Amino acid sequence: MYFLKISSHFTYWADKKSSPEDIEVSSPIPSTDHDWDGSKWVVNPERRLASIRNRRNALLYFTDKYMIQDFPITDEERNKWKIYRQELRNFPQTVDLENPVWPFSPKEII
Repeated sequence: MYFLKISSHFTYWADKKSSPEDIEVSSPIPSTDHDWDGSKWVVNPERRLASIRNRRNALLYFTDKYMIQDFPITDEERNKWKIYRQELRNFPQTVDLENPVWPFSPKEII
């Protein structure tokens, strides 16, 4: 059998003599952080961690405004954002790569 990657969402298996009706379709790719090990999709730890760091960095960037003293929020709200941002910074060291559960932002809690 030969591994043929036809699209980013499905993997197709076929040998050289297969007709289109004989092609076996595997399960959908769970994410771009997964690799096919020959029988199932498995998380690629380096790629997953890179994706997590990229998302974390974007979330930190978009919450920078809450740290500016002139931004119109209370000190209590600012402290909640500080805690959230620290949770984001710690996230890559504590995350379960198979099932990442992101911290809730203060906006989601309010």
